[in-house]
Amino acid sequence: SVNAARGIDISSSSTTNYVYNNTVYNVTDTGSAFHQYGIHNSSGTTIATNNYVGGVSAQSPGIGYDFYVSGGTMTQSYNISEDDTASGEGSQTLKAPVDQFVSIISGSENLHLKAGADCFNAGTDLSGTFTDDIDGETRPTGANTWDIGADEFTGNSPPTAPTTPYSNNDTAQSGQTNPINI
Repeated sequence: SVNAARGIDISSSSTTNYVYNNTVYNVTDTGSAFHQYGIHNSSGTTIATNNYVGGVSAQSPGIGYDFYVSGGTMTQSYNISEDDTASGEGSQTLKAPVDQFVSIISGSENLHLKAGADCFNAGTDLSGTFTDDIDGETRPTGANTWDIGADEFTGNSPPTAPTTPYSNNDTAQSGQTNPINI
């Protein structure tokens, strides 16, 4: 068995996998001292677009990467990472979670985008695939209008209650932030 944590783990080689507009945060070592990955591709073809990944950490000798490919291929565009692993057109690196979200305080996380976030209007329009964010708000259409991550900043005050996390047993929907195995 592999002792590791992954926010999104893709291991399907039978199809092209699309990972769109996710927020992956706080994938941390739980004492295993093995590898932690935000978005991990171990086989097949994955297209990752408009994702924010940060807060990935591992204890030595383990490693932690926001985006990681151990097999197959991952084509990235318009992603943001806290480390230097976001790549492709429109991607940004070295962007801290504290600068993106309303609150990353443990127990009071609120992963809605805050004013001035690097994720704001930094994504690409995927309205041909889906249009709603995690709150069911419609994303705008057109160039330089989509936010990176699960939330579309609307300028309204975000909810004050922490977002309830999803479990591995939940079905992933476009824009959700739940960890899934594909």
